[in-house]
Amino acid sequence: MDFTGSVLGMEFTASVFCIDFTGSVLGMDFTGCVLGREFTGSELGSDFTGSVLGMDLTGSVFGMDFTSSVFGMDFTGSMFVCDFTVSLFGIDFSGSELGSDFTGSVLGMDFTGSVFGMDFTGSVLGMVFTGSVLGVDFTGSVLVWISQSL
Repeated sequence: MDFTGSVLGMEFTASVFCIDFTGSVLGMDFTGCVLGREFTGSELGSDFTGSVLGMDLTGSVFGMDFTSSVFGMDFTGSMFVCDFTVSLFGIDFSGSELGSDFTGSVLGMDFTGSVFGMDFTGSVLGMVFTGSVLGVDFTGSVLVWISQSL
């Protein structure tokens, strides 16, 4: 499902796994549903709770640590200057946000890039996307074949 949007105060709309959600970040509340799992919360230091693919997660963003489990893979870390390590679908990657490059692989698809004004390219489940963060729009398509089969 295609999505468009931007981050930091600008609203975005998206459809992931055929489930629509809307919201914005930086202190603004958001509501959403991913694969039928609803979540609510707000960013910038406010805690949030949620469930993705039936896996519960708790934490907050912007310098505060979080722990979560996505697709049954645990990860810990914090964002904005703090290093993090992540395992998604059994593929580990590590990096740091705010201008530091990262490398990684999601479901066997490699990607490289950095966040906050720097472009990145990548592929998730065979669907290519390009873009950057912080006021720069991005386009992409994620898991069309899964959403069509749901």
